[in-house]
Amino acid sequence: MTHQHPQHFNARVRYEQYRQQIVRGTGDWILTTEAMRTWEHNHHEVRHLGMQGVMGSGKSILMYVVFYLPERRGAGEGALRMRCRSRSFIVTSLLKKVGESTRKACVYFHFDHSDTTKLPVSQLWAALLEQLVRQKPADVAGQKIQSVFERSSFGSTIIHPTQYYDLFQDLASVFETVYVVIDALDLCADYHDGKIQHILYDTFQSLPDCVKVLFSSRDISLANRLGVRNNYEVRPDRHDIETYVRERVKASEKLQSLSQSDKHMKILIDTIMAGVESSHILSCISWSLSEFLEPSFKKLNQERNSSDGKLAEHVLAWVTCAKEDPSADLVIESIELSRNWSHNRDGLRLDAESLLPICHGLVTLDHQKRTLRLIHRSIKGEELISCRMDFFEVTIAQICLRLLGQKTKVHIRTTLLSYASKFWASHLQSVNPQSRKALNRLIADFLTDTNAVTRAWQNMTAIDSVSKVWSVTGLHAAAFFDLYDWIRPLSRYVDINSVCSARQTALHWAVNIKDPSNETPLHKVLAAPTATSYEIAKLLVEGGASVTIENTRGYSPLSLAIHYGPTSIAKLFIGSQKDVNAEFKRDWTSLRELFHHGHKIAESISKDEKHPLSKTSRRAVKSHLDSLADLLLEKGAKLDQPTSDGWLPLVHAAQCGSVSMLQRLLEYQPNPNLVNQRDSSGRSLLYWALYYRNWGTAQILVKHGSEVNEENDDKWQPLIEVTKINSYEMVHFLINKGAQVDRTDNKGLSALSYAVSNCSKDIIWLLTTKGANVDVPGENGSPIIEMALQHENLSIAWILCMHHADLKKRDEKGMTLLHRASRAGKLQNVAFLVDWGLETDTVDSHGWTPLHYAVLKGFETIVHLLASRITDPVVLDKPDKEGSTALILATRMQNIAMVRTLIRCGSSCELKDNKGRSAIHYAASLGFGAAVRVLIPEAKDINDQDNKLNTAIHFAVLSGKIEALHLLLEQKPNLEVVNEEGCSPLILAVITDNPTAVRELLQAGANIDTTGKNECTALDFARNQTDSRSKKVLETAIQARIFHARRS
Repeated sequence: MTHQHPQHFNARVRYEQYRQQIVRGTGDWILTTEAMRTWEHNHHEVRHLGMQGVMGSGKSILMYVVFYLPERRGAGEGALRMRCRSRSFIVTSLLKKVGESTRKACVYFHFDHSDTTKLPVSQLWAALLEQLVRQKPADVAGQKIQSVFERSSFGSTIIHPTQYYDLFQDLASVFETVYVVIDALDLCADYHDGKIQHILYDTFQSLPDCVKVLFSSRDISLANRLGVRNNYEVRPDRHDIETYVRERVKASEKLQSLSQSDKHMKILIDTIMAGVESSHILSCISWSLSEFLEPSFKKLNQERNSSDGKLAEHVLAWVTCAKEDPSADLVIESIELSRNWSHNRDGLRLDAESLLPICHGLVTLDHQKRTLRLIHRSIKGEELISCRMDFFEVTIAQICLRLLGQKTKVHIRTTLLSYASKFWASHLQSVNPQSRKALNRLIADFLTDTNAVTRAWQNMTAIDSVSKVWSVTGLHAAAFFDLYDWIRPLSRYVDINSVCSARQTALHWAVNIKDPSNETPLHKVLAAPTATSYEIAKLLVEGGASVTIENTRGYSPLSLAIHYGPTSIAKLFIGSQKDVNAEFKRDWTSLRELFHHGHKIAESISKDEKHPLSKTSRRAVKSHLDSLADLLLEKGAKLDQPTSDGWLPLVHAAQCGSVSMLQRLLEYQPNPNLVNQRDSSGRSLLYWALYYRNWGTAQILVKHGSEVNEENDDKWQPLIEVTKINSYEMVHFLINKGAQVDRTDNKGLSALSYAVSNCSKDIIWLLTTKGANVDVPGENGSPIIEMALQHENLSIAWILCMHHADLKKRDEKGMTLLHRASRAGKLQNVAFLVDWGLETDTVDSHGWTPLHYAVLKGFETIVHLLASRITDPVVLDKPDKEGSTALILATRMQNIAMVRTLIRCGSSCELKDNKGRSAIHYAASLGFGAAVRVLIPEAKDINDQDNKLNTAIHFAVLSGKIEALHLLLEQKPNLEVVNEEGCSPLILAVITDNPTAVRELLQAGANIDTTGKNECTALDFARNQTDSRSKKVLETAIQARIFHARRS
C-alpha cells in the first residue's frame, strides 16, 4: 500500500522536548477550572474546548502535558498511573480514562509557526490517523480502513491527501472516546494548502460525537469561527512563576556558588526569592521574536497596499503609539471615522475579533479589559515597525485633532473623543518637528476655536480640578500643555488677556501652583536670573515654601539648587531646614541629597576632562559642594546615623570614590569608629572603596585608621582583594600599612595564591620578599609551585624555589611534582624540577616512578630526559608493585624508541616482573619483532623461563607473529622445553593450529616425537583436532623422515 504521506510527525518526541521544561508542582490548577470539567463531560455541544493565550502564557506547555501517547494498546492501569505521576496534570485523568478501556484513544498534533517548509494541512489528519491506527483495538476496524487494506492485497494502493480525514473519521467511530489535542491550531492558516484548510474548518463540527477536541490559539477569533462555545483564557499563574524561578535558582550552580562564597550576594538572592513578583518577572522576560515572527512581518509587508494591510497599519499605529492600552472600541471608532473622512463606505462592520487576523499574530486582545496590545513590547524595535513610528504618531495626532476640531458636537464615538481630548497634546509633542508641519493647519483650526478647545477640556476626565472650567482658549491650552511654539502665533488670533470662567489668563496657568509637572513657584524661581532669584526664593522660603517637594522628574527645589546652583540659593534652602538629619521622604535626608546630586555633577564634569573649562568647572563644583557640606555639618548632620534603609554618608562616599568629600568629612569629625563603621550588610568603608576600585578613597580611609586586617565572617581581606585584580601599588601600600601577607580567605587561599594564579610576577616578588608562605595551596587545591608550572611560567616557579618552596611534597596518592609533570608530558617542567634536585626514584602508591609515568603516557622526550639523568641502574630499573621495570612497560607499550633509549641508558633485559617475565618475554608475546631484535643481543639466556615455565619461544608461538619467532629461532634456543601445562613450543603451535609456526619449528630442529601432556606427541594433538592444518605439515615431515631413513 503506497501512502502519499506528509513528513512524519512524532508526537512522543515533540512531547519529550517540552516535558524537559516542566517544573514539578506547577500547572495542576488547570484541573479545577470549570472549562476543563465541562470539556470532560460527555455532552455533544460542549465536547470541544479552546484554550487561548498570548505567547509566553504557558498554553503550549499545558497542551503538551495534556497529551501522552500510550506506549501500547495493552498498557495496564498501574503502568499508566505510574507514568502519570512522573509527568503531569491533565494527563493523569486523561490517561486513566485511556488505560481503563481499550475503546479510548488519545492523539496529538502541533502546528509550528517557525516551520519554513509549510507542509499541507493534510499532515494533520495523516498524523492523527497514524496514531489512531496504533491504538486501534485488535478485534475491530473501520469499514473504510478495512477496504483500503483489502485493496492493498492486490497491489499498490494510493491514498490521496484529501482521504486522510475520511479515514480518520471512519476509524474514530469504532472508539468510545477519542481525545484529540491540537496545539496552535490558529497557525494552520500559515500553511500552503488553502483548500484543505477550508475543509478542516468546515469539517470540524462534523467529527463523530465520540471525538473530543482540545485546541490552543492566540485569541478567541478561531473558536468563534469554529463555533466552539467552551473556551478558557490561559494566563501565567503566579504560583507557577514563583515555583519555576525558585527551581531554576536552586538548579543554577553559578548562583549557588555565588551565594555560598559571597554573603552580600546571598542576601540579594534571598531577597529576590522572598519577594518574587509574577508581574515583575513577566516584564523582565526577554524574548527574541524576530525569527519567530518573521512570517508575520513578511505577510504584513506584502499586504501593505491592500485594504487589509491598511487596516492592520491603523491597528498597529494605535497599539504602538497610544498613551494607554487602546480599547477595541476606540480602534474601531477610529477606523470608521477615517473611512467617513475618506468617503469609503464599502467597508464591512468591524468587531474586536476581526481586527486580530489581519495583524497576523502581532496583536492580541485582553478579553477582560477589551483592550488591544502587541504580543510583546520588543516588536516595537523591529525595523518594519520602528521605521514607521513617526508616521503612526502623525496618524493618531491627525485623528485626534480632526475629531476635536469638528464644528458640531460629537454625540457618537465617545471613547475616541475622550481619548483625543486627553492625549491630543501628548501625541502632538511625540511627532518629529519636521513631520509636525503637516499638522499645522489642523492645530491652528483647533486652537483658534474656543468652543472646540473648551469641549476638549470638558472631556479631560482625568483632570477633575480643572475639567469644570469654561471659555478655555487655545492660549490657555498651549500654556497648560507647554506648546511653546504656538504661544506667539496664537497671540495674533486670541487676545493674550482672555480669561476663562475661573478669571485666569494663560499667564496664570503658566505659573499656576497646579503645574502639570508638579513644579512649585520655588522650582520656577531657580530658572530666573540670579540677581533676582535669590530675593524671590528668600521671600518664598520665609513664607513657608517647602524646598523638598519633587516634580514629576523627581527633582525638588533643594536637589535642583544642589545640582545646578547657585550656591547662595542652595545654602538658603539648606539653612531653612530645622533638622537636617530628618528624612523629608522615605530613606532621604539633606546630606543624602547632597551626596546623590553632587556625585552626578562630579561625574558629568569628569566625562569632559579635555575641555579647556573642565579644570575651572571642577574647582567651582568642588567649592560649591564643599561649602554645602560644611553648612550641613555645622547644622549638625550626623555621619554615623543611617537612614531607614541603612544608607550612610561615609559608605556612599567610599562607593562613589568622592575622595575630597570623604577627606573633608573625616577631618571634620575625626573618629576611628567612623572610618571602621559598617553598613547593614556588614561591609566596611574600605571594602566598598576597594570593591569599586577607588584607590584614592581607600588610601584616605587607611590613613585615617581603617583596619587593613579586617575580621569578617566571610574572611574577606583587603590585601587579597587588591591582589586579585593585580593592583601592585595598592598591594605595596597595604603591606606598608601593616597588612599581614599570610592571611587567608574562606577558600583557604592567601594573597600569594591569587598572585600566582594571575601570573603577577611583581606582586609575587613583593609578597615573597615580605615573607609570604610559599607552600600555601592554589585555587585548585594543589601547591602554588605546581600552579606556576601548570601555567608553564618557570620564572615564577624559580622565585618560589628561591624562597624554599617544598618540591618534595606528595599528594594523597603519593605523587610528587615530578610525577605529575611526567604524567602531563610537560618537558620543561620535568627538566626544571630535575635541575632543582627533585629525586627521580620516588614511587607513588602504585609503585610508579616519574619514569614509569612517562613511559605509560608515551612521552618519549621525557623518557629520554629522565633516563639520561639517572646514573644509578637500580633507580633506572626500579620496579612497580607488579615488578615491571620501565623497560618492561616500554616493551608492553610497543614503543621501540623508548625501548632503545632505555637500553642505551643501561636498563637491564634480565629483570623480571612478578610473573617471572622479562622484556624479551613480553616482546615475543606481542610479536613485537623490532623489540625482539634489539633485546636479543642484551639477553644472557634466551631459554629463560617465566613462572609457568614458558620461554620466549612459547610466547612467540602464541603471538602468531612469525617475525619474532624467526628471530628467536636464529639464536638456536632449546625447542624441547615443556611448560607448566606440558606443552613444548611445537605442541603449542599444533594446539593453536599455526602451520607456519609448526613448519618453522620443524625446520629449526624441533623433535616431532617429544611428548607433552598425557604423554601425547604433537601429531596426537593434531589428530584430535577437526580440520587441523598443522596435521598435514606433521605428516609430511614424518614421511620425509621415513624416506630419508630408508635411503640411509
